[in-house]
Amino acid sequence: MCAFKAKENMENIFMKLLTPELIRITKPKYNKLISYGYFFDFKLVYSLTWIYKYYFELDVVLFLPKIVNIKQTLEEFNELTGEFKLSEEEVHYCSLESIENVKNKVVIYGFGDFIFNDLVILNKRRVCTYLKTNSKKIIILSYTSLKVLNLVPFDSFDYFQMKEPFDSFDFNYIDFSENELEPLVEFIVENKHKSIYLSVNRKKTEIENLLKEHGVPVSKSEEGGVVISNSVEKSFLKDRYHIYIFITKDIEYPLDILRYLKEVQGAEVYFDSSKIKNVTKSFKDIQKEITPERITIKDSKEYDTYNELSVDTSEFDCVVVSEYYYKFDCPETIKSLDLKNLTKKDYDTIRNYVKIKLTGKFDMDVKTCQLSSPCSPKDRSKKLNSLSNKISSYDYRCDVTCEIFNDYTIGVVLWNEMFSNRKEITVTKNQLFIHQTTSGKWKFTTVS
Repeated sequence: MCAFKAKENMENIFMKLLTPELIRITKPKYNKLISYGYFFDFKLVYSLTWIYKYYFELDVVLFLPKIVNIKQTLEEFNELTGEFKLSEEEVHYCSLESIENVKNKVVIYGFGDFIFNDLVILNKRRVCTYLKTNSKKIIILSYTSLKVLNLVPFDSFDYFQMKEPFDSFDFNYIDFSENELEPLVEFIVENKHKSIYLSVNRKKTEIENLLKEHGVPVSKSEEGGVVISNSVEKSFLKDRYHIYIFITKDIEYPLDILRYLKEVQGAEVYFDSSKIKNVTKSFKDIQKEITPERITIKDSKEYDTYNELSVDTSEFDCVVVSEYYYKFDCPETIKSLDLKNLTKKDYDTIRNYVKIKLTGKFDMDVKTCQLSSPCSPKDRSKKLNSLSNKISSYDYRCDVTCEIFNDYTIGVVLWNEMFSNRKEITVTKNQLFIHQTTSGKWKFTTVS
């Protein structure tokens, strides 16, 4: 094909893909943009990427969340573009490592609600660092404004609302009891002439058997009949349904509700009635257009003794969040290890020894134990002993933090329930937390 004909074909494709929304999004003034309000539109996400690659002739990368089937959706889009296709070199699943490795490209985030919700849960501080230091063009396509995530770098982004979100959801509630499944089953039987998707993670077999007794066909993989599955939480569904019933666990992070809402526009939606407050709060939170009040979390210097620390904290109401500090000598089996060259097996040996000692001393079940050693990265000890890290990232929350030192002693910090679990930690202004470090010294962390 001659160059003129190829260019003509490319321009025809461009006009076929172009929409008023895409014209607005690609305005040159937008270096960092959150464009929101669209309802999970695959064509829009891929079209934007295509325009930057072929029309603007720029290096571009599109990041998508793991709930998207890239191979299938990319193939479907490429059917529209003839020989001018997007390749898997431009489209990737998103992770902290993958976004940090991209240099000098236009970066597009499709379905940004899922991407940034997951990244913030994983490590909010690292996400903020990336967004602050990456100066190239970043475009985030999302359903919500993402204000609920309260990310400081987003303050410097432009916002473009494409459509009014949240105008097509009408929730209903249905009673669900594990001891009395008949009301749920009766509701499904009464509506068996409609397509129904039931997302439930317990009592599946019992519900399925009761439905079969009533002559209702049941499927676990979208193959007809009533579909009983919780795959809606992990991927996009293949089909659309008249009725969606969600018997869910508590929605822990507000944006998680979109794992269900992504499917249900224009359908009847039922949530478990025991989750009314939880669902209502999550839905209200993600609609907020005002950034939540910001808080600053800061670790203090280390103090040799609690008495020294107490001088600087005497005016505050303090909460001690390390329940116990313990230091002990290693057995000969560990003293024979080279602390500057530990293997994974060696780390496991040290952790297991700590767990055994604590079980014998406190009769406690240690599930999570984080370890630093002389051969760890030089900031590993500092990070493990930072309460601000524990608040901002679940990666640093654990039952026990320990450190083995060059003299083969091990310092162990036991955390209270607030900082040992991996669920979301909620802190408010004017709080002050005190804890010991693996060296036995003391620190405090302020929330202001």
